[in-house]
Amino acid sequence: TGGRWQAALSLVDDMARYEMDGVAGDQLMAMGYTRAMALCASVGQWGEVDALLRRMKEKRLSLTREVMVFALRSAARRNDANDALLILGKMKRASVEHRQTMYQAHAKAQSQAEMEAEAAAEAAAE
Repeated sequence: TGGRWQAALSLVDDMARYEMDGVAGDQLMAMGYTRAMALCASVGQWGEVDALLRRMKEKRLSLTREVMVFALRSAARRNDANDALLILGKMKRASVEHRQTMYQAHAKAQSQAEMEAEAAAEAAAE
């Protein structure tokens, strides 16, 4: 199993070397880091998980909920209550931001549907 997580780390390093640009590149890199973290955590390599988290932060990649869970588990293993509280705060903010975004998207879609219905009613009345 040691070879699997080392291969995953090698793949992530290769991805970083090619410096993929744009949103799709960032998403692909974040996905690679997340998978590497899962492999490292599964074999108890928490130091590697921490190193991957640092690399993600350096590259300013967005931290998904799954990555935050790995960070929280790592903080718990280190008995680092301050780090755990910071991560929980980030998770809460991300949840609130997600709900606000979803609410705004729903309100915009509802407004658009109402305007289209009014236009259709006016066209039918003529």
